[in-house]
This record gives sequence, C-alpha cells and structure tokens, in this order.
Amino acid sequence: MTNLATISDFLSSEWAPVIGVGLVFFLLQLFLCASFCSRMRLQERAINRRCRDFERGGDGRNNGRSPGPKHTWLHWVDFNFPADFTSRGNFTREDALQELDTQIASDGNYLLLQRMSVMAPLLGVVLTVAGFYWLRVGDGDQSLQTILLTVTPLVSGVGTGAILALINQALLHIAGRRVESLRTTARSWFDMVIWCRFISGSTPTNLTPAQVIEQFVQSALSDMSRLSDTLAHAAEISEAMSALPGQFRRILDRKIPAPHNAAPTGDSERGLTPLPRTAVTGPAPK
Repeated sequence: MTNLATISDFLSSEWAPVIGVGLVFFLLQLFLCASFCSRMRLQERAINRRCRDFERGGDGRNNGRSPGPKHTWLHWVDFNFPADFTSRGNFTREDALQELDTQIASDGNYLLLQRMSVMAPLLGVVLTVAGFYWLRVGDGDQSLQTILLTVTPLVSGVGTGAILALINQALLHIAGRRVESLRTTARSWFDMVIWCRFISGSTPTNLTPAQVIEQFVQSALSDMSRLSDTLAHAAEISEAMSALPGQFRRILDRKIPAPHNAAPTGDSERGLTPLPRTAVTGPAPK
C-alpha cells in the first residue's frame, strides 16, 4: 500500500510529465539512431564483401547474385551499370554518388532524427507551460528554498528540452560518422570495380594473353579508323574554306551595281545628240 501511495503521489506531482515525456523522447531518439546506423552498417558490409571478392580475383559483384532488398543503392548500380556493358550509359560517376546521397538523405528515421533536434527545445517550452498547472503561490512570506521548489516545474521543462537537444546533437554526430563511412566505402568500391572499366573500356580481367593482344589490336584499328575519318572531314573543311574567297568575290560583284553617272568619253560623246537650250527672256518693257 505504501508503494502504491508513493507511485500515486509521484504521478500527481510536477515531475511526472517532465520525466515521462522526456524519457519517451529520449528513447525514441535512441531507437531512430540505432535503426538508421544498423541500416547503414548493413549496406557497408555488403559493399565490403564485394570489395573483398574483387581483391580475390572475382568480378566485385558477388558473382551476379542480387543484393538484399534493403540495399537499394546496390540494386540501382547493378541495373544502370550492368556487368556486360558495351558502352557508357546515361549515368556518370557523379550521378551514382548523388543517388547514394539522395537515398541516405531520404531515409525516414534519419529525417525524423534531424527534425527532433528542433522539436526538443519546443518540447521544453511545452513542458514549461504545462508546469504552470502545478505552480502554487502562497500568500505569506516564503523563503528562497520554498520559492525555488515552487518554480521547479518551470525550470525542469526548459532544462529537459535543452538536455534532449544536446543528446540529439550527439546522436546526429554518430549517425553522420556512419554515413561518411558508408560513403567512403561505396566510393572506393565504385571507382575500383565499376568506373575504372568505363574509363579504360576493359572487360573482366580473366583474359588470356592472346585475347588481350587481340583486343588491343582491335582497339588500335578502331582508333585508326576514327582518325582517318577525322582527317577526311578536315580535308573537306579545308577545301571548303579555300573556296570561300572566290564565293565572296562573286557575291560582291553581283551585289555592287555599276555607276550610272560616269562621264562619257570617245565615240560615245559623238553619238550623243545635244539637247536644245531655250533662251531665258526677261520681262517685256512697258
């Protein structure tokens, strides 16, 4: 009975909402951080397995096995950068890393954990306002200790919000370190396994020397063919440029007309008939 009375007194005191709400908020923050970090750790482990497979001589893609349903970025990379690629697709290295950042930033638990850094101070204000319900002001003179005990609900609400905000920043730091670790691992794997093949245009490394030489000869012939086409286009452009002055001259000759008021000379002067001039007469004398 004594324990029940003690519990009943605690639940009816000003500390019940402060401790209860603050504890629930704190546990929710821990759950969100742990869930998000666990998901990031699973993705990092899957990428590390692919890195180890590549170092042992594999293709770095788990031998064609599809990753788990939670590894959305690996699914995206396998779909847009297939192992049997023949040319560079519509996406670049920056697009792949941007897709990873987008998927991380759109995680629901991570977003809520970030929002709770703003919610914690507001929660402290709400608890402070709720503390006015237990505020009792006596009519007579009271000591300093009595006054401090009276305003305890107000101070405890603000203090709880501040403590929860500090805890949230610490949890965000832990989550941020996990995110940076995943980004570093994913960038290293993508550059080593995926993007290097797009840059060099190489095929898997398990080729015989004869196949490597044949591939090199084909690549050289392709480059020579493209060079000859480029030289042919350059010759056509040079020929067209050399013909431009004559075309400009003909255009100018057609556009500029011959002068009409040039003075006639030679036989043309003798063939012209002079126009009669009329004498200018003044007014008749009166």
